[in-house]
Amino acid sequence: MIILVIKKFLGGMIMFDMTSIGKRISVARKSNNMTQMEFADKLNVSFQAVSNWERGISMPDIAKLPDIASLLGLSIDELLGRDSNAINAIVSNNWDEYSNEQNITGEEVVDIISILKPQQADDFFKKNEELLNIREIEQTLPFLGTDICNKLFLKYINQNAFEQAERVAPFVTVELINQTMPKKIDEGYRVGNLIAFMDCGIRDSMILKIFEAKDIQALDDYLPFASKSFIEKIALIEYEKNKLRYFEHIAPFMEKELLSDMAKNAIEKYGIVAISHLVQFIDKDVLKNFVNENYL
Repeated sequence: MIILVIKKFLGGMIMFDMTSIGKRISVARKSNNMTQMEFADKLNVSFQAVSNWERGISMPDIAKLPDIASLLGLSIDELLGRDSNAINAIVSNNWDEYSNEQNITGEEVVDIISILKPQQADDFFKKNEELLNIREIEQTLPFLGTDICNKLFLKYINQNAFEQAERVAPFVTVELINQTMPKKIDEGYRVGNLIAFMDCGIRDSMILKIFEAKDIQALDDYLPFASKSFIEKIALIEYEKNKLRYFEHIAPFMEKELLSDMAKNAIEKYGIVAISHLVQFIDKDVLKNFVNENYL
């Protein structure tokens, strides 16, 4: 079942269910003894458009809702399956009057954006952005153009609001993330999961820069997003510098074979105590065999 937007977040709302709307269109069309082709002709749309509506693949254009409802003998609220004064206002060209007289909610804005064409959605968002909280903004993102998403992302980045920026990140260009994240990291900010959206090569370069300027303990926020080859590179450098002293920071992300080899080497040189803080990360069979061969 395809749903336009599913229930999101604790206490989130459910928006229009395309599958349910499609079923209502199909049932009402058949009740009016119309084929999909006849229905499409009366609405001046393609047969494929009607088929997609009824299968829950897409939503009718908001401008078509009055005609669809009228042909089917339904109200717009009955067609959508819920009361929607805001939708009725916009399809009746009364939105400005309605929005001035009513206490418009972010939920109503999100409802409307979800069934507008892309350019309409962008214009509507810009006009009503101040009504939306961050959760409602996130719900509009799949319907907004890249330019608006990029502007939202930059706004949050400039405010150092990295949690908010992270919500927008899946909808912005990689180029923008690559341009903004290194600067923030250089300034000493902890950008959290935003680093995951950077290009892999740039991400690894930034992590290496932090490692060289500080130490492996400064990489806790970044190692989960580093490439396997980069993890190995950092591990080898760290081993040469400090042996396994701080390896609890990198061990969870290493290949077990490499970690086991380093552990064996450390035991030979410094004794079993050298790996005591890493036992949970080392392959137990490898460790057991090594101890049996050398100490039993």
